[in-house]
Amino acid sequence: MRFLRYEPIKTKLRERTLTEREALPYLAANVGLVAIALLMIASGEQDKWDELSALPSVFITVGGVLYAYRQNGGASGYDIVLKYLVLGFIVSVRTVLAVLVVSTLFLFSAFWIFPEYEGDSGPVGVIFWTCVELFVVERIGRHIRDTTGTYGGPSAFVP
Repeated sequence: MRFLRYEPIKTKLRERTLTEREALPYLAANVGLVAIALLMIASGEQDKWDELSALPSVFITVGGVLYAYRQNGGASGYDIVLKYLVLGFIVSVRTVLAVLVVSTLFLFSAFWIFPEYEGDSGPVGVIFWTCVELFVVERIGRHIRDTTGTYGGPSAFVP
C-alpha cells in the first residue's frame, strides 16, 4: 500500500493491472478514516462556522466526483471508482500531512501574537477548509487524468 508516492500506483492504474486485492487496503483505510472523522464530528462541539462550512463541502464533494469523472474520460473512461479510491487516499494523506504542518505553525503563531485567541474556526476557518477541499478534488482529478493515457507525464506540481 502506497501512502505518499503516486507514480507506481498510477502506472498500475494506467495499465489496468491493479487488482481488487491490492485496492482493498485503500478501501479499508478510507472507510476507517471516514468513521473516525464522523466520530470526531459527533463528539465535538459544533459552532455556526462549522455548520456553515458543511454547505460548500457537499457541493465540492459532488462537483469533485463529477470533475474526476470528466478527467477520467467521461463515458469512455474506465475504473473511475478504483482510481478515485486509491488516488484519493494518497492525495488525502499527503494533504493531511501538509495541513497539520501549516495548522500547527498558524496556531502557534496566533497564540503567540494574540494570546487571547481561542482557536475557534470563524470565517477564516471556513475559507481555509473550503480551499483545502477544492485543492484535494483538483489534485484527485489531475492524478486520475494522468492514468487515462491522454496525458503522458507526471503532474508538474505533485503535492
